[in-house]
Amino acid sequence: MPARKPQSVIEEPITSFDQITPEFLAEKERQWDDVRLKELALNNLKKLGQDTQKAKREYNSLENESKLRAIRALNLGYDKRELAEALGVPTQTITKWAKESNK
Repeated sequence: MPARKPQSVIEEPITSFDQITPEFLAEKERQWDDVRLKELALNNLKKLGQDTQKAKREYNSLENESKLRAIRALNLGYDKRELAEALGVPTQTITKWAKESNK
């Protein structure tokens, strides 16, 4: 497969055909491979960071919805243990949410 120069690579222009040797080309290909691998790793890390931020936003949204519903249910007379079991959280979490809502 022919080597493709990564876009981020800035090189000096070749001024003579004599500069283009098999060794020169092999070295350029090695350099470009290294840069492409770094770019690929960085792009993957950026994607992972974006996915992580999105997951955190979704988690916070779901947690806020859970808090709101738990507080409403408490006001309707539901038991904390029952709510904790339904939401999959410890009873202490329901107690904490209730205290936060009273502030």
